[in-house]
Amino acid sequence: MAARKVVLITGGGRGIGAASVALAAKAGWDVVFTYAGNAERAKTTEAAARAHGGEVLAVRADVGDPASHPRHLEEGA
Repeated sequence: MAARKVVLITGGGRGIGAASVALAAKAGWDVVFTYAGNAERAKTTEAAARAHGGEVLAVRADVGDPASHPRHLEEGA
């Protein structure tokens, strides 16, 4: 069985980050993305990316806060 490609995108809840999530999902990658606080927007991004068939996980995390780094890496593993 071939290993699936996984990408971690920070700031994936909106704007360029959300577009990157969609592009990665369309290209066949599984996606883990972080978002800062708008859970509704992150759910919308997550659902849109899932429509392309891959696994998608949204994790609330502040990449500017080193204490949150292990959490999004562990949840995405």
